[in-house]
Amino acid sequence: MQTQRKYLTPDVSVKAREQLNLSQAKVATETGISRSYLNQFEGSKRVLEDHLLDTLASYYGSKGWKPDATILAKPVEQHISSPEHGLSIIDGFVVSVEASENYVVEDLLGEYYANNQEIEQLMSREFTRGIFGGFIEDEAIKTSLRPLALMARQYEIKRILHGQTENWPSPLAKTSKMIGDVSLIRTSGDYIQVLMVNASERRTMPIVDSE
Repeated sequence: MQTQRKYLTPDVSVKAREQLNLSQAKVATETGISRSYLNQFEGSKRVLEDHLLDTLASYYGSKGWKPDATILAKPVEQHISSPEHGLSIIDGFVVSVEASENYVVEDLLGEYYANNQEIEQLMSREFTRGIFGGFIEDEAIKTSLRPLALMARQYEIKRILHGQTENWPSPLAKTSKMIGDVSLIRTSGDYIQVLMVNASERRTMPIVDSE
């Protein structure tokens, strides 16, 4: 069902579901996709991962749905960027309405490319060696923290662009509090978030208050 998945944009999903007389609740129950995820997807607030789109397209296909000729006639990029559902393609990223409303997307993408360049430079940097040229593991771990934190930030940026901002990352306001009070760090995600803030001078703050 990968061919159908390519055309399953939010508005097409709504039309397919309505043509099949299916509620969001029923689709969510029978596909195993969270109803909130499905609702966010159909509202262009979230971009679903490919495996979830495959699941959704396969489900609709099993019920007899097929994209109509007008949908298939459009190039995929043009279809995704249709103003009917509000998604947009920027530099190859499918950007959700959620990201466009709450973040400066150009700044996010600028940071993403700058991080990529720095990661490449850091990954090729040689470690300091011991007196006899030996490998110093503590030094290697310390040196690796920044590129690892930047990689985590890249993951965060992709999730923000796709509108997947629940649970991860932690709100930035919470992160600033955790830096001042390490007792607030309770999960791996919390700690990685602190590393990202400490490792990067650039943060794209949300336009809306995260509190």
